[in-house]
Amino acid sequence: MYMEIKPIDIQVDNPRRFSRIAYLVDRDDFLLDIHKFRKQLGIEKPISIDDLNSWRAKEPFKPSKITKNPIRDVSGVPLYYCIQGFPSEEITKFLLQKYHRWSNYFLVIYYALVCGVVPDDSLSIEATCQLIRPDDYYYQVQQGITDPSIAIFVTSRTTKKELLLVYKHVLPGVIEQYKKITKTKDTSFPDTISNIKRDRKWYWLHKNGKTYQQIAYETIGPKLENQNSVKYNERIADYREMIRKAIGQYDKRVNISMKDSYPSEV
Repeated sequence: MYMEIKPIDIQVDNPRRFSRIAYLVDRDDFLLDIHKFRKQLGIEKPISIDDLNSWRAKEPFKPSKITKNPIRDVSGVPLYYCIQGFPSEEITKFLLQKYHRWSNYFLVIYYALVCGVVPDDSLSIEATCQLIRPDDYYYQVQQGITDPSIAIFVTSRTTKKELLLVYKHVLPGVIEQYKKITKTKDTSFPDTISNIKRDRKWYWLHKNGKTYQQIAYETIGPKLENQNSVKYNERIADYREMIRKAIGQYDKRVNISMKDSYPSEV
């Protein structure tokens, strides 16, 4: 799908955090929303983070009429910490609900919308629950977990209320994901984490019109010798197939996030 919008710049080093953000901001429907709402906000070109405060100072403020039923994130927590009335924040809260994300994704979506960039400290995680797949290098190799498992993650700042919200509203959906995976015959998954940045780069090259062959030539072609030989062509063909599979897997993971089993309402 071709859109006149550049990929969101994810300035995050940690592969796990990077992948969580990428699987949201690379969704076609999310990018369409970003494109649409930027026009609504009058943003022709993403605002640089350095100019963000100046832009916000000029943003029109309209007090929200919604007081009895504040917008809530997927865990049911009211988003009171955001001032209701600024269009960019109202749109961000709407997108949080639409894509079934916790309030800790607020800055991720806000920066993607307004700036086209997601800084390293945008995604805060105080309590969350997730399915650990066998393709997770850290848990497979370091912790010895080779079967799908469920874990609730907390930090030193996690409150009892936050933990109970995860247990009540998020855990049931993850359990359903677990049941689906354990019912399949093959519970091994390809590695989609350690090469996340490479795969995302190929994904966007292909999304913007490059063929698998062109990506293969540009990526590995200059590194190979005897470019007119049969062996050279065979190497390119093998690499092209690897690129095709990597892009296909990345696209699949992006689309899996469209089917998250988090509840839309609490």
